[in-house]
Amino acid sequence: MVKQDISPRPTSWKHQKPFRDTGVITGGDRQIEYLIPWWLDCFKKHSRLPVLFCDLGLSPKAREWVSQFFELLPLDISQDLFKKRFQEKEPSFENLDENARLYREKMRIAWFKKPFILLQTPFKRSLWLDIDCEVQNDINPLFAFAEKSTAMAALTPAAEHISTSKKAYGLIAHEGVDYNAGVIPFLHGSPLIPSWAEDTLDCDRYFPGDQEILAHTILERKHQVALLPRIYNWQIPDWGTNRAATIQHWKGGNAKHFLINHVILKKKEYQALI
Repeated sequence: MVKQDISPRPTSWKHQKPFRDTGVITGGDRQIEYLIPWWLDCFKKHSRLPVLFCDLGLSPKAREWVSQFFELLPLDISQDLFKKRFQEKEPSFENLDENARLYREKMRIAWFKKPFILLQTPFKRSLWLDIDCEVQNDINPLFAFAEKSTAMAALTPAAEHISTSKKAYGLIAHEGVDYNAGVIPFLHGSPLIPSWAEDTLDCDRYFPGDQEILAHTILERKHQVALLPRIYNWQIPDWGTNRAATIQHWKGGNAKHFLINHVILKKKEYQALI
């Protein structure tokens, strides 16, 4: 007899009513923790908004450091929900080269947690920022974009060549839009976030990452998201650096390698978690 999973599905908002106004959410694990001191320094130069940090598997050293500088946001969901990710291979893995496949296998456990983290927010207005995003200017204007759509969220499309490649490999539908999920302003009660969480639980084995599921959710459920201009999620590997952008996104291994060698290793206070 097969034992059924009767644990509750964490696809609704943790707080029925938000009790704080506006804030930022980020998170990370030991694979990316070396960026945290740099991220925080850049952020504090341009914003006084409260920041909640979700521990996705930090080292003990990083966990202690983070607890001194951030409010911690617990991710109150059962780890059993993610076990199938290691038991099943989604078909899209067959189209990836060996290095890309190994990287995705290592990273996807953190990637797929993002919609569930967003559902934990205590804020009326929230901004998710990946830990490889460099804040360079005032981020308050981003929240207005989330207020312009029925999805109560805003996203920046990925670079055209990235989207074209994913469509060619069947990772997103030809009629879909590939959005980068590194910067997400959203409102509490957004219908998009619970939908994204539901599809993550039901469809994750068919997609290599959270962004591909997000594109699927938006297309299939007909969510109308607001378009977030590039300057709020400037994707460096695709468009180069841009000091005029509000947020630069150092996504990908090559960009982070440059960041380590040319920024983090040049400043002692950025090296606390290396």
